[in-house]
Amino acid sequence: MLGVERGSPTDPATHVHLVLQQSSGTPLRVDLGPGWYLDEHGLRFSKDDQVEVEGRRERRESGEVVVARRVRKDGKTVDLNERPAPTPPP
Repeated sequence: MLGVERGSPTDPATHVHLVLQQSSGTPLRVDLGPGWYLDEHGLRFSKDDQVEVEGRRERRESGEVVVARRVRKDGKTVDLNERPAPTPPP
């Protein structure tokens, strides 16, 4: 993994993105979803972590991105499609 991007650390709804290096050598952004869901599952990411991601490729304004459906790290697998909708703040 080349890096981790998390918009505002104080906003739990901000999505977390990984930047992975493809076998071709080009970087690929992966959208893991909202940080609050990853936090609930104890998932923390840092540069040089080994991760496996399953998902679908999408074209966005910022370029190609993989929207993750499942992520594996350190033997732990988390299904990202099973997250409930967050409760809006009062």
